[in-house]
Amino acid sequence: MNKELIVQQISLMGYVEGICEEHHLVPPVEVSVACGRNESFEFDYTPESEEVEFPIVPLPLPLTLRLADAAGRSVEAVLSDLTPPPEWLKRFSQ
Repeated sequence: MNKELIVQQISLMGYVEGICEEHHLVPPVEVSVACGRNESFEFDYTPESEEVEFPIVPLPLPLTLRLADAAGRSVEAVLSDLTPPPEWLKRFSQ
């Protein structure tokens, strides 16, 4: 696996976790990720999640994240840069 792909995956999960915490989303959270090539993938996120199946090639920016929680709330974010705030990445760097 190349470095760009690993960094993208860690950053993406940092965003997902940060958005969930910031908006107090109730797990499990359904996450949909769409890229500029009109490709998308979905996964369920919980704070205990340790595995997510990502595409095996880096996705082109911008990415659109759609998160829907167990309580029916949803949040959408468009990422043009995959540099999340450092505090969001703490879990992944431990």
